[in-house]
Amino acid sequence: MKEILVYGAGGQARVVIDLIEKQAEYRICGLIDDHAAVGTEVLGYPVLGDSGKIGELAASGVSLAAVAIGDNLVRRAKTELLASFGFKFCTIVHPFSSVGKDTTIGAGSMVFHGAIIDPCVQIGDGAIVNVNAGIGHNCVIGDFAHISAGVTCGAHAVVGENAFVCMGATIVTNLKIGKNAVIGAGSVVTKDVPDNTRVLGYPARKLGDGLAPV
Repeated sequence: MKEILVYGAGGQARVVIDLIEKQAEYRICGLIDDHAAVGTEVLGYPVLGDSGKIGELAASGVSLAAVAIGDNLVRRAKTELLASFGFKFCTIVHPFSSVGKDTTIGAGSMVFHGAIIDPCVQIGDGAIVNVNAGIGHNCVIGDFAHISAGVTCGAHAVVGENAFVCMGATIVTNLKIGKNAVIGAGSVVTKDVPDNTRVLGYPARKLGDGLAPV
């Protein structure tokens, strides 16, 4: 089995650990977290230290990592930190999800239980497609975007990098969601959303600037 390091020890780490275990091809060597005490266990795996431990682990021969952090910008920053030490990132897809033909999923991206991804979808690096999300054919999901549980993306939709589409939202076919945008939970998006914008409602309307979930 390939040895893999998990960055994060919070709630997201629990679902990522479960996802990794279901692959049956990786052995988790432990967790890195900047807040949890060394020796704390998460689902049976110990916290080995904070980010200062990364160099030592890389020198020991560990070269694969999974970043278990839901916040897009933090996940991106930790991915870049690990990459600076030479770590690589595997794509992890739950066995009870569905990924269509000619779909590509980037390094470090994760697809969770029950997600349905149609053919000819492009998913960038470090993205999350969460539980029971549905992504229509020919969609493009940017690097480090987060498609939350129960989201529906209509065909040919484009979701920009770092965008956060909150639980149960619907994005109508052919729309573009800008980078760093936030779509509030349960919203129905019927027109394009600019970069760095937060929207909420049915139909979705602008609330303010992006990044903070609504």
